[in-house]
Amino acid sequence: MKPRIPRCRRVVVLAALATFLWAAQGNAQTEILINGRRLTFEQMSQIQLSYGFLLPPGRYWYDPRSGLWGVEGWETAGFFRPNHNLGPLATTASRGDSGIFLNGRQLNGREAFYFEQILGPGRDYRGRWWLDGWTGGLGLEGDARPLINMFQMFQARATPPQNGRGKAHSWSSTFGYGGSDGECSYVNIPGSGSVMTGNCGTR
Repeated sequence: MKPRIPRCRRVVVLAALATFLWAAQGNAQTEILINGRRLTFEQMSQIQLSYGFLLPPGRYWYDPRSGLWGVEGWETAGFFRPNHNLGPLATTASRGDSGIFLNGRQLNGREAFYFEQILGPGRDYRGRWWLDGWTGGLGLEGDARPLINMFQMFQARATPPQNGRGKAHSWSSTFGYGGSDGECSYVNIPGSGSVMTGNCGTR
């Protein structure tokens, strides 16, 4: 004969189990995972201090070489500064099947189309590419020489400078926006964050 568990004890066990499940569900809704790793409190604080916002709970990928990031399974959503230590980027981060790899991540169809429009449609760009988020250089893996500079390309497709004297000016296009005062230049790719080059100092 099996021993009977007192009713009051069963109530306590069920209440504890319900509390545990509620807590687990709450944690799942508030977790932020990047490259399969949960962000620590310090990492979340760093992102909020650096960019002025915190990502909503969810699963994301981040490319430490280019600074590009997106929702897991999707294309690029924005731009952080490169070299954050947020874990290795998976080849399947965007669930792509285009045959175009950017810093090891295979692009999905939408991002591959965007990639082709930037470089020039009508060509086969399948292969392995690298993108440097500090310089904007884009090239083929195995060759350190960039084929093009993405930042310069964005600027070339932009609207003319607002200041006809060629001094301080800004520009914008469907690819991003930026500006320069002759010494310090910046480029912002749609999303969040920017890259500055030149003599920017602490301005």
